[in-house]
Amino acid sequence: MIQKLALVAALAIATVLSVTPDTTLEARIEGAFFGALVADGLTLGSHYEYDAKKIKQAYGGTISQYMAPGEQMGGQTHGVGWGARNYHPGTVKGDQTDYGEYNVLVLEHLAAQADNPKPFDVKDFIPMWRQRLTSGWKQWVC
Repeated sequence: MIQKLALVAALAIATVLSVTPDTTLEARIEGAFFGALVADGLTLGSHYEYDAKKIKQAYGGTISQYMAPGEQMGGQTHGVGWGARNYHPGTVKGDQTDYGEYNVLVLEHLAAQADNPKPFDVKDFIPMWRQRLTSGWKQWVC
């Protein structure tokens, strides 16, 4: 436990020290975006599980490793209202939840428009979104 706390403290200190007044806005945005993807991947194992005790038991109290959906939870997550099952078919440990996948999809959409940047428009995004949902989307579709 002390080793885990030391690791968390070291990472927090390194993060604070790496963000200086000279850190560019672009670097801060990239750090926030990719940090969110790392955090999202770390939660895949318990995504849609809402029993805090079950989650704590599965991770040993601290989320310190990637897990496949439902790993350490009997292969399923609860998905309140939908019943226990695996809501991430085809994903493996380290993959994104649907939230992370949507972040990546929006980033890809914006990157495709980088030569002619314009404000985000849902109408422009929907065709790419529909195409992704029908080819290779590994997440729950409501």
